Amino acid sequence: EYRFGSEMLVAPVTTKRIPSVRLAKVMAWLPEGLWFDFFDGRVYDGGRTMELYRPLAQIPVLAHAGAIIPMTDQISAKEVEQNPERLEVRVYAGADGAFMLYEDDGVSCGYEKDDCVKTPMEFKWTDEKAFFLHPAEGNTALIPAKRSYRIRIFGSTATEAVVLRDGKEVKVESTYCSKRHVLTVELADVAAEEKIEVRLPKDTGIAANPVMEQVDDLLNMAEIGFTQKEILFALLDKRKDQLSLLAGELQAMELDDALRGALLEIVTAHQS
Repeated sequence: EYRFGSEMLVAPVTTKRIPSVRLAKVMAWLPEGLWFDFFDGRVYDGGRTMELYRPLAQIPVLAHAGAIIPMTDQISAKEVEQNPERLEVRVYAGADGAFMLYEDDGVSCGYEKDDCVKTPMEFKWTDEKAFFLHPAEGNTALIPAKRSYRIRIFGSTATEAVVLRDGKEVKVESTYCSKRHVLTVELADVAAEEKIEVRLPKDTGIAANPVMEQVDDLLNMAEIGFTQKEILFALLDKRKDQLSLLAGELQAMELDDALRGALLEIVTAHQS
């Protein structure tokens, strides 16, 4: 495994797919703190080694709590010649975080003379439950005069937010995905010198993983007998509010090792 930049951890899968669960696995070390799957939003408790199971089209990519990840879809040959007009900023709940977005002209050696622009971004989870996009610093002629931002806050219980532009509250388009626990806020025509605040409710917490839904998906995909599926579904329904007991019973059952491992990954990922 390796760190990808300052915000993400990647654990490449190098083993074959396991036929019984149609997934491949990798053993990964998760450092202390909370971690979020970049693709489906599953929350993991860190400070341990665990088996991660993934389909062939994915590998484990995890963002730490408080991570801020700016992204763009403007990646065509023509578009990469200039800094993007649209940015998506992914923010992960659970801890304070900060990120400095650095941009230069991408062509010359002007960066050697500090000819660049830096945009500070900050997430205050502990006290304020707020994301801040601060005014750009440096040679702002290197970036668009105005940008559109899609700010996506992952892993929290917040379904809405108050947005301020230079201290004034404004109405914005926002949506909430209950399956992945993602609050999305759309902002248009944000000037480089503007300050943006996205304030979540004070009682915002970490959203619980949809354990039963994820287990259902795994069992429906697994190549096991119908009777065994029924037994597992019945156990899961019985213990859906007692995940520690469920994990213990799964350990004691006579199950295919890969199926047990994939189930335990889901059940023990995060103890809310």
